[in-house]
Amino acid sequence: MGKWSRNLYEKTDYPDTYTPDDCFLAAIHRNKNLNKYTLHESVACASQVTLQFSSVILFYSGYIYLKQGWISSFNLLKLDLILALMAYLIAGTSSSLFGDFRHLIIFVTFGYGLTPVLFKLTDTISTDTIHTMSWIMLFLHLLLHNYSVKAYDTKPMSLNASLFSAVCLASRLDSSWDAFVLLSVAVVLFVLFPMARVRLDQALGLAFVAESVVVGVCFSISCGFGLGVACAMVFVNIIAPMLFVKWQSYKETIHGPWDEAVPLM
Repeated sequence: MGKWSRNLYEKTDYPDTYTPDDCFLAAIHRNKNLNKYTLHESVACASQVTLQFSSVILFYSGYIYLKQGWISSFNLLKLDLILALMAYLIAGTSSSLFGDFRHLIIFVTFGYGLTPVLFKLTDTISTDTIHTMSWIMLFLHLLLHNYSVKAYDTKPMSLNASLFSAVCLASRLDSSWDAFVLLSVAVVLFVLFPMARVRLDQALGLAFVAESVVVGVCFSISCGFGLGVACAMVFVNIIAPMLFVKWQSYKETIHGPWDEAVPLM
């Protein structure tokens, strides 16, 4: 038999799948094109998760404050407008100011007009069921959310789950006006804020301040609630990235003659 060579355009005595024993192991490449992340990059990516988690906790805290009468709906609406303005300026949307203002008018008109209907939508459902269903939807929102640090792309299932949860909780408030305010908070936190969050991928200091404010709000509700949220944020934002960076050393990939051929153009 003739000498074996690595090409398929010449007819030889060897089958196309043949590889000599001495060349097989020599052709193996370990961890080829492996991208290892630094601790700073891991924390920056994890902060996207904790910021969205903070928006969910902040929304539920707003519901608790309204339900318990700890804040008036007008004061909550003022805070919501301030947060909306900050998120809008950070997001820097590509659409025109007139177009964004038109969308705002449409939301206020239809939202306020349909709130009395949504407010009475779940009267026949028990409060415990509403709360359980809301938490399941909020968890589904976090599970399906897009946490990309490059560009934000709305995931319909995630957005619908969060707004469905907002409608459920709004139906348990004392008036349709309170329900409209809570829905407005949901729109700002679940629609506008994620677009601004992408711009804060490297602003770890600002993210830490925002998360600290959310933890403080949770402690004002109850110590157990605040402690649970704080522990969750510490795990996701600090412990998990450290474990991820440490466990990268155990990652090993191998490439060899069994891989599909990739043409070099």
